[in-house]
Amino acid sequence: MSRSQKAQSNPNWNGGRSIKNGYRTLLIPEHPRADSSGYVLEHIIIAERALGRSLPVKSVVHHVDEQQGRVNPNDLVICQDENYHRILHQRSRAFDACGNANWRKCSICKHYDSVENLRLDGFGHARHKACINEESRVRDARGRSQCVAN
Repeated sequence: MSRSQKAQSNPNWNGGRSIKNGYRTLLIPEHPRADSSGYVLEHIIIAERALGRSLPVKSVVHHVDEQQGRVNPNDLVICQDENYHRILHQRSRAFDACGNANWRKCSICKHYDSVENLRLDGFGHARHKACINEESRVRDARGRSQCVAN
């Protein structure tokens, strides 16, 4: 048997279905979102059928149940872009951790808290003021100890 046998002539042919990185894929080479091998993520096809048209260019399909191997149309949400998709995951993690999807995690102490009790920097990091002060004290003390050693 030659390794170059394609599609149905290959003994390993499974009807154009495959799994890549835990996601189910379908062989549809003419699809605009097909990869270099001609496979498209199955959840994209299902979302497009539900929408009745192709997905917008930057849109991302979110799995509500976060089970990438299973594709249930009721568990798919079409996000306008990757940023919105990240927000859904962030809110889901917060809800699972503390019961409040609006709370954020301090990037220093790793505890969830209300946004009113946190300081947000320009990079999207949330920190408690006390955590910032403690981190600063530790950094300053470390710097002083290095000066004394020289």
